[in-house]
Amino acid sequence: MTSIPTRKEFLRERNKLAAKIAAEKMAGVRPSEGTKAISDPVVTPFLTAMKNAGFVLKQTPKVAVQARSCKKCQRKMAYAFLADDQEITVCAKCDTR
Repeated sequence: MTSIPTRKEFLRERNKLAAKIAAEKMAGVRPSEGTKAISDPVVTPFLTAMKNAGFVLKQTPKVAVQARSCKKCQRKMAYAFLADDQEITVCAKCDTR
């Protein structure tokens, strides 16, 4: 059974993204042309960690990625994933399942 990444794994992905953005800045890449322009410091590492753990983001033909309101924190940062023939919704902000 696929298990949800730990907070440590989410933080590791967040640090990787921050390091990549910092390296691009040091290399002179303009912010509008680099990773920073197409990423979010919370959502991007969260989705990457979930993908690395074997989860597939649920998508529909009309909506590529749909965030839902989290039952706990009320932010619109909960995403539906598929794994092991099951659907699970996890919040990128508070890790509520």
